[in-house]
Amino acid sequence: MGVEATLGQVLALPRLGLRRVAGVADPHRPVRWVAVSELTDPTPYLEGGELLLTTGMNLPHDGSDELAAYVERLTARGVVALGLAVGLTHAEIPAGLVRAADEHGLALLEVPLPTPFIAITRAVADLVAQAERDSVRRSLEIHRRLTRSAAKPDAVTAVLRELARLLGGWTVVADPAGSPLHSSSPAAQRHVSLVAEEVRRLRMRGLRGTSSVPLGDDTVEIYPLGVTGRPRRYLAVCVPGGSDSVARAAVAAAVSLLSLAVERSGPAAGLVGRLRREAARLVLSGEVGTADRLLAAAGADPVPEQVAVVVASAAHADDVLREIDEDDGVRVLATVAEGRVVAVTAAEDAASLVDALVAHGARVGVSRPTGREAVAAAADEARRALLSAQPGQDVVHADAVLRSGVGGLVDPEAARRWARARLAPLRAYEEAGTVDLVGSLRTFLEHHGQWHPAAAQLGIHRHTLRYRMRRVEKLLDVSLDSPQVRMDLWFAVQQGG
Repeated sequence: MGVEATLGQVLALPRLGLRRVAGVADPHRPVRWVAVSELTDPTPYLEGGELLLTTGMNLPHDGSDELAAYVERLTARGVVALGLAVGLTHAEIPAGLVRAADEHGLALLEVPLPTPFIAITRAVADLVAQAERDSVRRSLEIHRRLTRSAAKPDAVTAVLRELARLLGGWTVVADPAGSPLHSSSPAAQRHVSLVAEEVRRLRMRGLRGTSSVPLGDDTVEIYPLGVTGRPRRYLAVCVPGGSDSVARAAVAAAVSLLSLAVERSGPAAGLVGRLRREAARLVLSGEVGTADRLLAAAGADPVPEQVAVVVASAAHADDVLREIDEDDGVRVLATVAEGRVVAVTAAEDAASLVDALVAHGARVGVSRPTGREAVAAAADEARRALLSAQPGQDVVHADAVLRSGVGGLVDPEAARRWARARLAPLRAYEEAGTVDLVGSLRTFLEHHGQWHPAAAQLGIHRHTLRYRMRRVEKLLDVSLDSPQVRMDLWFAVQQGG
């Protein structure tokens, strides 16, 4: 779905020996597949985008109107190129076919006698498979870069700037009224009126309201951000020259990450509660210098240069905090926020603090070591790590969460609720019959939309799998050709929806 070879790649394979003799051979034009036909009109059996091969045994007479009409039909159908085998029916390519190909711009290729058609088919299949592998690798690298950005303190701005770098364009996040909230560069600011106009036009369409607007030779694409209900924000992306598969993968990943970020920043995310100790409050607020002066007045050491933040969920947080203070004194600056212990300690003491918290029955999230000026960001890391803890898991480190991908950046319960709602139509359909649509969808996505291996794993015919996926598309009102849809549904099935 969407990954293809190009005509230039096919012609560049020396083992095939293909030679263009007429028409226009655009090296960048995609070749969807190879078709072989001796029919005088094969177009009813073609979809467009094929490299058509023939021995020419049923070609109309050279120079006839029927020969020109044959080429015209192929061109109108969207055939990329016509390959004629020489040395079998025809010793050389008919002159009339050459003239017709030149007239209609159809790439006409000479297939030498030693090259079997099956070799060309296999070569194109290999190119498509390699393109799929390259696409997967590029997508993974894009995901890693954007996920790293999403873990930074100002996740929205960091993701916007990384996305702009990946695309070579600019990005803006606007509120539902169209007012810009974040942007990647001054270039983006010059087009905020265009963004605002499009957002106002789209907002009544909810989470389905996307648009694409030409801007000179470029394209500005608008996407809603949010998980459920009405969009909370909108992402505007300027894609130089228009989208390709790499750009679409980057935008899809950014939309998911930004949607999670804006949901976490909303009312459901929870706010930092009243802090128990003034020094901890100051450090977590970024006022490290003031905290140092307060600690100095108390005769204590200043905030260490390298710190870690530990966030713990415990049944009696105040009691746990009191015991930690008695054990470690001022080396641990801690408070209780929203029923959780939030503690800042020297990086080298983090392991001992974690052991003490676990001994009190707490579940713990631990940030990466960081400079004392970045405590607020480290606290966010530790909170995300704690939220990602699985049943029976007492300690979760932030670096493990970052390696786990997008799922680690969202509240697991919120993710499960969203997944259940997203896949509810499929579950309802399953209850009325015996078809496992969710399981079939999971297998289809695991195999990157490749019909044969997915059907084989399920033990069904590929046409049966195609029917099931069409049913999924109809029930969910989506297209599985969309990278964004695939990413969202993969996330949903992973959450057990």
